[in-house]
Amino acid sequence: MFKLRKTKVGTVALSILLGGFFSAHAQSDVTQPGDPIIASSANSPGSEGVANAIDGKPTKYLNFDSGTNAPSGFIVTPSVGVTLVTGMTMESANDAADRDPKKVTLEGSNDDTVTDFKSGNWAPITTIDNIPAFANRFETKSFSFTNATPYKHYRWTVLDTQGPSTCCLQIAEVELLGTLLPGDVTQPGDPIIASSANSPGSEGVANAIDGKPTKYLNFDSGTNAPAGFVVSPAIGVTIVKGLSMQSANDAADRDPKKVTLEGSNDPTVTGFASGTWELITTLDNIPPYPARFQTQYFLFDNTKPYRHYRWTVLETQGPSTCCLQIAEVEFLGNQLPPDVTQPGDAVIASSANSPGSEGVANIIDNKPTKYLNFDAGTNAPAGFIVTPSVGRTLRSIACIPAALILPLLNQAELRRVVDHRAAHRQHHRHVR
Repeated sequence: MFKLRKTKVGTVALSILLGGFFSAHAQSDVTQPGDPIIASSANSPGSEGVANAIDGKPTKYLNFDSGTNAPSGFIVTPSVGVTLVTGMTMESANDAADRDPKKVTLEGSNDDTVTDFKSGNWAPITTIDNIPAFANRFETKSFSFTNATPYKHYRWTVLDTQGPSTCCLQIAEVELLGTLLPGDVTQPGDPIIASSANSPGSEGVANAIDGKPTKYLNFDSGTNAPAGFVVSPAIGVTIVKGLSMQSANDAADRDPKKVTLEGSNDPTVTGFASGTWELITTLDNIPPYPARFQTQYFLFDNTKPYRHYRWTVLETQGPSTCCLQIAEVEFLGNQLPPDVTQPGDAVIASSANSPGSEGVANIIDNKPTKYLNFDAGTNAPAGFIVTPSVGRTLRSIACIPAALILPLLNQAELRRVVDHRAAHRQHHRHVR
């Protein structure tokens, strides 16, 4: 999973930002030409292979398996990374309409790799049944559905064609509509504190965020005590809206079943059991992992940023009488936008009604010295104007909910893919 990118930047800013928010969260195709794709079989003509299904052109994918009532389709692994898909488009191809899809299933997998259409661990996402007949060739139909689980791979399968055809399945284009997940706000080497020192030397807490399948093991869970860790992302204050957790190599009864995530904005945290903490989410009845080194993803609502996070396992799958084990934990979210002001920027007080040592410049000096204004004691407004020396900025950012701003920060990569593909498709429409 990619690490964070930061960004953003006038009072048309509010309308511009909101426009960007809705466009970024409109469903977009998470695949692109060249993504790894595996056909259900090699039973296709050479010029009508599976890559045509996601090439952004009206060239078609044809598979003869459907002519024998066998399922046909493909697996695709979006190269943009883990995605959350909540819709699909399908474009009819040039030939006989009886070959068009009538019943389609979509499944997702979080296996590290998928090498064959019939192998791997798959979970159903949706079944699209009784698809209306396509009225025209090169017609696109769109479908939306509910899905709250992100995946690395998708398996698209046609169970029935419109005829049903005694020849084959054909499709010009399939788009999987969704969004890219936020990145992991932690990185190897971030300050991390174990719930206890009750771990083997080679399976310590740093393994939980090292980006490798090496595991963190803690024996406290074997005595029904909570086990986990505190991590302080080095990139600074972040807002986390999801977790990923990867199972480790050993007995499945040691995997997490119930987890809490808490946040703290204390200046520093020195121990797992100390500090001021607020509950962000509880993940209860986590499904058993289907295999070792499997990753499960969990998304939740959170609009509050924090400096530190406490991840605690309250129950293991067994429950284990030994321990807790976890290969990797990722905290999915975004870094807050940086401060656009700096000490010395031009700042104007609402009035001069302040003590000499507690003037308005203190408000942006990066020190705990305070700005005090007596106007508020007479129920009059008090405040200041600041002109950032860095130049034009998003001045209205403080007035816009973080829930609208932050999801935009990691959409740039996906947006570029989508815009490129849309232009590509439009070009070929005109050519045809």
